[in-house]
Amino acid sequence: MLNDQNGTQNLTTQIKDKEQELDKILECEETWWKQRSRELWLQHGDKNTKFFHMKANIRRSKNQIEKITDSQGHTHNDDDGIEKVLVNHFKTLFTKQDTQDITDTIQVVAGKINTNMYQELSKAFSKEEVFQAIKDMKALAAPG
Repeated sequence: MLNDQNGTQNLTTQIKDKEQELDKILECEETWWKQRSRELWLQHGDKNTKFFHMKANIRRSKNQIEKITDSQGHTHNDDDGIEKVLVNHFKTLFTKQDTQDITDTIQVVAGKINTNMYQELSKAFSKEEVFQAIKDMKALAAPG
């Protein structure tokens, strides 16, 4: 009976060892495939090749919004409807409800902001400023 237990423990240890070995091999294989894909991209990437166009088309199809549901539960699948839902969502998201006049804030920090600064802070954003701010954002970074 004691011999049986040792045999089972030995077998369990061997199984665990083989599982770890398999994990290492699979990790190496995954690394190889990642490196291979980078190599292919470097060789054929942005060179106006069939490979590049195939990758761009696949990415475009994945990035396309085919339909969207608005806050009332209505589904929109046309470009105009999708655009309106998105614009409305972000207007609501970035518009503070029950906003106070900026003069209340300025009174609290009196002496810190002069008249010229107040006028500069109070003016509306231009289209160009918004476009430039968007253009200056990093591709994969969150705003703010």
